Amino acid sequence: GSDNWHHYGFDGDGTELWRTDTTHACTVCAAGDIDGNGSNNVIVADGRAKRLVVFERNALSSLVPITYSIDSTPTFVGVGDILYDSSQLPEIAVVSRSEASPYASTLWIYRYSSVGPSLQRLLGPITLGDDASGLAIGNVRGTAQAEVIVTCMGDDTLRVFTEPNPGDGTLAEYS
Repeated sequence: GSDNWHHYGFDGDGTELWRTDTTHACTVCAAGDIDGNGSNNVIVADGRAKRLVVFERNALSSLVPITYSIDSTPTFVGVGDILYDSSQLPEIAVVSRSEASPYASTLWIYRYSSVGPSLQRLLGPITLGDDASGLAIGNVRGTAQAEVIVTCMGDDTLRVFTEPNPGDGTLAEYS
């Protein structure tokens, strides 16, 4: 079997119009408008190569991949407006889980920058529990920003991270 990610486009009759392949190992993907152009991007995690592959919409050729090397080994990825700032761009949350027991896990926060273009590391590593098992992004506190929710099987925890002082660019565990 293949561990590649495949994206297909079909017309109304079910005829395949195009297919895009990652040609690399994938663990998870997320979607969100990380570059602020009004169209969602698809962010695919490639843990083997320590990179994120961002697919941008191109009306003529389906999705165009752009590869960004990052400082972490992406195991889970999510997109949301996590930090209060003037960019009006959502952040990309990455959970990195080591491959050896006890599977130490960390959280990293990145943001797209049109300079380059590149992905800027904003935060990380933030220590999590062992053996991270899930990541979700959502506004669970009813504030202006979304929170990062991480589950870890190693210590049987659910952690919620939030920006304690809007605009300070930090995350803290919410309890």
